[in-house]
Amino acid sequence: MDTNKIINDLKTKFNFDEAEHKTSFKAIKDNNNGDVQEFIIDIFDAGIDVDSEFRYSCEIRRIENGKVATGNPGKSVDDALFSIRWADLDND
Repeated sequence: MDTNKIINDLKTKFNFDEAEHKTSFKAIKDNNNGDVQEFIIDIFDAGIDVDSEFRYSCEIRRIENGKVATGNPGKSVDDALFSIRWADLDND
């Protein structure tokens, strides 16, 4: 599957203004209190036709309370992940 072609087709053939490919991960970690926290991490790829500084973005959601954290888009997945405001997930 060529995701860049699909993104381009959605924009050009079906007149969408924006389209992104989403990849999701489930992750589990122990916090400092010994509790287990579960997360869904969504990574969005806007494709090769956008400004490379804005290609990737991420959203992380805590499963147990639904809290969501986002960050700034970046030119790599690492850039997008490191920009996430992780503290937004800790406020109960």
